[in-house]
Amino acid sequence: MSSPTFAIQAPATARLHSLVWPREHGAWGMLLVPLATGAALGRPVGDRVVLVLLLTLAALGLFCARTPLEARLGISPWRARSPRERRVIHHSIYIYASVSLGALTILLWQIRSSGLLWVGAAAATAFLGQAILRSRGRRTRMASQLVGSIGLTVTAPAAYFVASGRLDTTAFVIWVANWVFAANQISYVQAPIGFPDGRKAQPSSSGARV
Repeated sequence: MSSPTFAIQAPATARLHSLVWPREHGAWGMLLVPLATGAALGRPVGDRVVLVLLLTLAALGLFCARTPLEARLGISPWRARSPRERRVIHHSIYIYASVSLGALTILLWQIRSSGLLWVGAAAATAFLGQAILRSRGRRTRMASQLVGSIGLTVTAPAAYFVASGRLDTTAFVIWVANWVFAANQISYVQAPIGFPDGRKAQPSSSGARV
C-alpha cells in the first residue's frame, strides 16, 4: 500500500517535470529527425563529427529551455505556483542556457562562418511568429504549430552545413522536405474527424504539438 507522503509527492514531482521538460512528443521528432537527416547527407568526417555533436547539444539545450522559459513568462498552461517551483524553473533555464551557449560558442569559434547565424536567425524568427500566433487564442493554434515547425526543422540545414561546410541548395531542399513532412503530421493530428451522424471529433492535444 502506498504511503500518504508518496501520494502527495508523486503529483508534485510530475508537475515539476511538466514545468521544466518539453511535453510535446511530436516536437522531439521534428527536431531530431531533420538534424539526423542533415548530418547524414552532409557526411561529416574527422573534426566535423564533433561539430555535429556540439550542434546537437546546443539544439537540445535550446529546445528544452523553451518549456521553463514559457512557464516563467506566463505564456504556458503550466505556471509556477510556489517559490520552490519558481526556483526549479530558474535553475533549469540557467542549466539549459549554459549548455546551449557553451556548445554554440565552441561551435561558432571552430566554424568561423556566418552561415550558422543565418540559420539561427531563421529559427528565432519562426519561434517569434509562433508566439505571436499563439497569443491570439485557439483560432490560430494550427497556424502557430505550422510556423513553429519551421523553427524546429531548421536543424536539417544547420546539421548539413556543420557536417559538410556548405550552405547551398541541398540544405534548403532538406529543410523544405522535413518541414513538409512535419506539416503533414500536424495537419493530420489537428484535423477533426467526421462521423456519419455529422459530429466532429476533437483534434488531439498531443502527438505532433509544437
